[in-house]
Amino acid sequence: MSQKHSKYQIVQGDEFYDRANGKVAFSRRSAVIADNRMKATNGRVDKILGTDDTFSQSFKNAINDDYNHILEQVYLTKELTNYKKVINALRQRPDDAECKKLLQKTRRNPTRFRGSNVLCPIWKNNRINDLTHAAIPRYLFPEKSNELYLLTIIFDFAENLYQLEELIEAQHIAMNDLISALTKKKRGIFIAGCFEPDLKSHEQLTDPTSGSAKLLKHLEITAPDTGGWILTGHFIIRAPNNDWIYDELDSQYPGSSWRRVQFNNLHASKTLAQHMMEIIGYAAKYPKPLFNYDTRGCNKEAGNALMDSMQSAFYGPSLPFDADTVGFGVDDAIRQWALFMNRLGEGKLFYAKESSYAQKWYSQSEWNSIRKYDRDLFQRNGETINKIELHRDTEFYSDKIKSNLKGRCRFLRTRNIRYDEEWHYKTDVGEGDGPVSYDGWIGKSA
Repeated sequence: MSQKHSKYQIVQGDEFYDRANGKVAFSRRSAVIADNRMKATNGRVDKILGTDDTFSQSFKNAINDDYNHILEQVYLTKELTNYKKVINALRQRPDDAECKKLLQKTRRNPTRFRGSNVLCPIWKNNRINDLTHAAIPRYLFPEKSNELYLLTIIFDFAENLYQLEELIEAQHIAMNDLISALTKKKRGIFIAGCFEPDLKSHEQLTDPTSGSAKLLKHLEITAPDTGGWILTGHFIIRAPNNDWIYDELDSQYPGSSWRRVQFNNLHASKTLAQHMMEIIGYAAKYPKPLFNYDTRGCNKEAGNALMDSMQSAFYGPSLPFDADTVGFGVDDAIRQWALFMNRLGEGKLFYAKESSYAQKWYSQSEWNSIRKYDRDLFQRNGETINKIELHRDTEFYSDKIKSNLKGRCRFLRTRNIRYDEEWHYKTDVGEGDGPVSYDGWIGKSA
């Protein structure tokens, strides 16, 4: 590929910041934002929540009580504004069974609701926090900053929602194949992120300076007059000795001359938790052409005209090809998009996996213990050796299973990322009173 890293940035550690209410924020920026929102009287958040019944009282209470650090979300006001537009659009079709069902979901208490609601800012914030909590202690720590990347892939183009759902399913399979290819090479990968469908008008698809136009040119697709959807993926990954992934992705998604696949270092100015939260935050992102218009007045009329011209892009399960709607406007488009995103759900919009070999990587405390007591094992002549991954069940810089662990290694397979209490307990060696001991964790059954 055309872009390889010649120098790694130093990523700051797991820094957390005290807030005025005693909570600990994920970043300095989020701490300031949350404290300002807490102090505000009739601030922007209060005005959006309003006094009417668009939002349930339980929803308002959760926001005002800063449930699960929701006030730290940088784009909370925009998310609340757009979620309000979704609810109002659904309310216009009280007799539609699917609209009614989704509307009922928006009325449930978000602090008690056990299902998924990818459109709800509170649910999405909870999901982001859960993934961050599971990933940070196991994979995203400063000692491994040279193995951490932000990965963006411009996947493909879909003319309508039918094609978009098929495209998302296909990319899930492609990402799984990528992990399988790495596993065959006895290398691990951690990857967490989401798929972002972005609505593009004909003008945006034909702008020669845009990545969308370059994608269509590469795929030899003529931009439809009705626009369509560009599917992009945003991920944070950890992958040691990373050259293989450049070639694999460049082969699968050719277009290196215009950076269809982008690897970037983490920003040194942000905490690892902040990176994780921002990447996952792309899930169920509200498309600009749908939500950038006022709900009334001349701007709304311009939005209605644009959506009417793009109606074909919204063909899908709730709007079949033979159901042309006269005067298809912004509210119709928002309703279609909301029903579609709810249909996709968490399973198709998010992607968070840890491969079998990644699960055998050392924890932060184990790694620090190795550095402290066995420094010669990971450095020779002052140079870090990364040609062979370090796994807790193999000899250092060898693929051979340790003789005392043969037949005792727990069976591992690629799985969705989750918080593993047993793993944390068995791999936490604290400050490190001596060299790492591996047998206790390896002997456990999966």
